[in-house]
Amino acid sequence: MQERYIHLDGEWLFLRHSSIRPDRRTLLFVHGLGESGLCFREAFDRLGSLDCNLLAPDNVGYGRSSAARQGDYSFRTQIVRLTNLVAHLNLRRLTVVGHSLGGILATYWPSTENSMALEGLVNIEGCLTPADTLFSKLAVEAYRGCGGNFEQWCRWFQDEFMEKLISGGPGACWPSHRRYYASLSFCRPKAFLANALEIAEKSRPVEGTSASEIGHLYASIPLRKVYCWGTESLSEPAQGLLKQAGLSNHMIQTPSHWPMVDRPEEFYGFLAEWIAQGASETV
Repeated sequence: MQERYIHLDGEWLFLRHSSIRPDRRTLLFVHGLGESGLCFREAFDRLGSLDCNLLAPDNVGYGRSSAARQGDYSFRTQIVRLTNLVAHLNLRRLTVVGHSLGGILATYWPSTENSMALEGLVNIEGCLTPADTLFSKLAVEAYRGCGGNFEQWCRWFQDEFMEKLISGGPGACWPSHRRYYASLSFCRPKAFLANALEIAEKSRPVEGTSASEIGHLYASIPLRKVYCWGTESLSEPAQGLLKQAGLSNHMIQTPSHWPMVDRPEEFYGFLAEWIAQGASETV
């Protein structure tokens, strides 16, 4: 794994990556809310046999990347930044592997202006129904409880969310929670809140279905895709939607929201097979 900063449009993106060759496929790993590319660290050890470029950037406002130059952390702008990163590196054949918020960004990617086409999409517990918005829901409720006072919300973010729920909560012994806490320490609260508010907005149910806007859009994307989820972390409505809509999915035996961190051997083993299968189908 290599590391570097890339300067694009007045902002700095921190990037973890393998050796890069423009002539081969690229896997772009997109992290979740409050996260960083650190959550995909095992990808570089476990996918070395694939003939693919591996990219795991920290989104603007997260990890070691800079703040947004104009304070814009919207889904659309984050997708444009990722598109510009891939174009800057002269890469074309792209599959996005998105976790949580990253899965949401991947879902909206095909409908974003000027975004490049995707060959595939791997969605790791991106929100499909209103029941799937745990952390973002907590953040939005806290913000409303603070009467929209950002400074007061920041104290909640540090004391209640980071220290009590993540560091001191029931999952504190899991590798994923310890790593998530490390990423949260670098996350800019404005980015976290902006994305939590947008997740809440786009997680309202679509009339007549159990799906949110996000889930409805994901189900309709005409793209090779698969949804990965943990046995105890995905809501029953989301599991029902996967079955009802006949969506390709893969269950991983873990109670964690981060199967790629807590069960890396199973997750990356499956991912390697899925990527290899797709490559053989396009030969």
